[in-house]
Amino acid sequence: MGVNSLLVVLFLGAVVFVFYDIEALEDDIQTQEKPMVSFYGSTSFTIDDKSVKSIVKSTEAYMYKNREEMVDATLLSRDKKNLVANFIKSDFATKFENDIYFDGNIFFQSSNGVNLKSEQLEYNILDKIVKNYAPFEVEHNNNTYRGEDIYYDTKIQLLKANNIQFGVKDRND
Repeated sequence: MGVNSLLVVLFLGAVVFVFYDIEALEDDIQTQEKPMVSFYGSTSFTIDDKSVKSIVKSTEAYMYKNREEMVDATLLSRDKKNLVANFIKSDFATKFENDIYFDGNIFFQSSNGVNLKSEQLEYNILDKIVKNYAPFEVEHNNNTYRGEDIYYDTKIQLLKANNIQFGVKDRND
């Protein structure tokens, strides 16, 4: 009799714990935001009445209510003369309104020859300003700069950085 009571109590306890875990899992799944639209192998163009202003490519793109996420993202923006102004490539990108946050293996190239490599980068589409709060490496005019916290205004070509190390390449190399 005591063994039967013990088995019934253990069975009821197991059932309660199983259903409790399932309800908690269902609540977690329901709170996760799902994309409204998903694209695979996507290319997006921003076009005005005269030309293509920018091109965005990605292997995967997800559009949510307040943001866009891209995997293997590439952004190519053009200037008023329809020449390539800025080129950015990264493993992952998230866009909130006019700001794009790039993460992982970032390569940035501007039309005046500034090449930047980093793991994190923030780019404002309207102001054309690049910001970074992580270690970076910049190559420009055969010079190499390494540092942290970069600010680069691509319109007026103003570059500021903290904790910078400067290296000059010899012309004989």
